[in-house]
Amino acid sequence: MQLIIGIDIGTTNCKAVVMNNEGVVLYEERTPYADKTKDTAFTEQKAEDVLEAVLIITSKAAAFAHTKGELNGICFSAAMHSILLIDEAGNPLTNAITWADARSAAQAADLLAKPVSQLIYERTGTPIHPMSPLCKIIWWRETAPDLFGKAYKFISLKEYVWFKLFGEYVIDHSIASATGLFDIYSFDWCSEALAEAGITADQLSKPVPALHPQYLVNEAYSRQLTITASVPFFAGGSDGCMANLGSGVLEQGDAALTIGTSGAIRTTVSKANPDKQQRLFNYVITDNLFITGGPINNGGIALQWFAKNFLDGSFENETDFDWIAAIAAPVPPGANKLIFLPYLLGERAPIWNAGAKGVFFGLTAAHTKDHMLRALVEGICYSLNDVLLSIEDIYGPIEAIYASGGFIHSAFWVQVLADVLGKKIVITNTADASAMGAAFLGMLGAGLIPDLKAIKAFIPAGKEICADGANHALYTGYFKVYKSLYASVKEVYVELDGLG
Repeated sequence: MQLIIGIDIGTTNCKAVVMNNEGVVLYEERTPYADKTKDTAFTEQKAEDVLEAVLIITSKAAAFAHTKGELNGICFSAAMHSILLIDEAGNPLTNAITWADARSAAQAADLLAKPVSQLIYERTGTPIHPMSPLCKIIWWRETAPDLFGKAYKFISLKEYVWFKLFGEYVIDHSIASATGLFDIYSFDWCSEALAEAGITADQLSKPVPALHPQYLVNEAYSRQLTITASVPFFAGGSDGCMANLGSGVLEQGDAALTIGTSGAIRTTVSKANPDKQQRLFNYVITDNLFITGGPINNGGIALQWFAKNFLDGSFENETDFDWIAAIAAPVPPGANKLIFLPYLLGERAPIWNAGAKGVFFGLTAAHTKDHMLRALVEGICYSLNDVLLSIEDIYGPIEAIYASGGFIHSAFWVQVLADVLGKKIVITNTADASAMGAAFLGMLGAGLIPDLKAIKAFIPAGKEICADGANHALYTGYFKVYKSLYASVKEVYVELDGLG
């Protein structure tokens, strides 16, 4: 039996799947990182902890694979937007700042005010926002010039792992296209973005295609992982791009939607069209395949916040959602005219406002915490609908949504989402979509499939959840209020931030 390992270097866990040449997942595993620091503004990870988790989970997956057949390759997925400073010896000068870190908000606002920002967005496909490594590098340059001056390279966590394994600084086109520094049309670093960052291309890794191969010649790692020098490792891509592959979303008209800690909705296109309103990202999968869409900051983490502060507890893992339905499902749709803007951690798509804040609107003495929880779930769904409508505005109608992430274990939440979007939701599998996407890409690299279109044959027919027409009509009215609410308060956020 021929086998491929897909590894996803996520935000909270490192995940692995072992897939056979028929596209069947035989093994799944996840390993949490040893340490992560976070608050509402700062989110960092230690590169060494991430490397350790990758080594642990890869060795476990390889050990399983050796008992089942022939290991033909390993392919990586990774979370986007992480960045750390490396010295000339390859040692970290800093922790990695992750996508959720908001320290560069002022730098993002300054850059956004410059005329060049529109050109940088159009060429890189990355909206100007504190999540992007471009803004984080500017922040380092302005706030820690001595440290900035010591940096030999500015790299992501995935690049750090790759360097430690293989001794080369490379970055796949997919991760590169999420930096705000990479031209997605020339497949090279964007000179205008480099000038704004104050760095040269030599301080970044070499961009390579998703199927760039490398072989493990480091004997210590080879022994630890039980992987010989004959097994290719493929650079792979970002978790968003890989999730689309793992969900079988390869054509316009379909979209992949994920809700875990955060959330996102993405479609796959053959040509990336810049959005004049800068609502959407455009990231590279291959030289003729892109994903476009948008991420939201506030997914499951918003529910954790509510449970911790108002229900004296929180769900303990990504699949513990029974309490949501028990409390919120008895409340009728619309939560008795209560609407929630779920911007507890600021927001990315489609508003890209790091200063946005949560709002309960319409609150009266008749409302209880049950109504508030229902409104919170609906608010997360409204935010994803906002992104979906932006996608449809640029690329045309989306017919089906392929869902993954922890929320699929809540039938209540999935139904609310279908009702808000007015779309069919398809749940295709329980394996991690990003790790599966990496495995599918590895199959292509190893010659086990002729092209990416072959993935569709491996995706089983999933459970379909259809929208309730009456509920969708109701939610359409509530969504209109949701949209006007943000437009009414966005300037007030600025005024609030200016108060002592």
